[in-house]
Amino acid sequence: MYITTVDDIVEYSGDKATFEQARKIPFPNQHADGSGSSVDAETLDFATRVWETLGDRLVETPRYGEFEDIFHFDIRQALTAMEYSFLVSRRPELANGTSTDHYDCHNMVMFGYSDVDLMYSPGFELEDLSALRSVLWRTQRLARIGNWLTTWERELREEDYSSGVVVTAIEEGLIDANALVDGLSPADVAGITEQIKRSEIEDRLYEEWEQTYEELLRTVFETGSIDLNAFIQGMETVFEYHINSKGSK
Repeated sequence: MYITTVDDIVEYSGDKATFEQARKIPFPNQHADGSGSSVDAETLDFATRVWETLGDRLVETPRYGEFEDIFHFDIRQALTAMEYSFLVSRRPELANGTSTDHYDCHNMVMFGYSDVDLMYSPGFELEDLSALRSVLWRTQRLARIGNWLTTWERELREEDYSSGVVVTAIEEGLIDANALVDGLSPADVAGITEQIKRSEIEDRLYEEWEQTYEELLRTVFETGSIDLNAFIQGMETVFEYHINSKGSK
């Protein structure tokens, strides 16, 4: 809920001042200040209460102390992903696939979720952490592809240009980044949408998802305390959720 709230602050409201304060909330050495005239104090207070509720529960978990630093690192990456999305939507000339892969995928927060799971997992062996996080890089990409495929049309209408689908269209010359800076009319959006649909961009992402998923399933993992193959298989269900919820998110 914290992640969704902060993402909405920057994505839907474009409220950078409130976002800059809200991103401080998870970190003990930082203080979110809602006193500024440009800060939405009510929303900031809500995000603070949400995070504090989570924090109060996490400190009681069996392994909070072991994973606290990793958890804060991973949450910071998710917040950076939000900032990157904000920048690209306002500076489309920044758009490129390499940066999108590196930054934007962290918006799925799979590393942060896994950290919470590990805090509750007394049987997890630390020697399996490296393998888990290696797999998370690729499964988080799978989750993001599912999200891109099912939200890019709505995001394009909302002038959010950070989706991998739209970024690829910019890179391949289907969309003029300068036109995005100047703003799109409803007719422009409809035309770009149809042009992207006629391209192979969506098909290539579907193919990448299938290829990555199959490669992961064929990988042999020598982990004793976690079944990574079962975890990977769960990504098929995640992808189905994305596809079945298209138009409703």
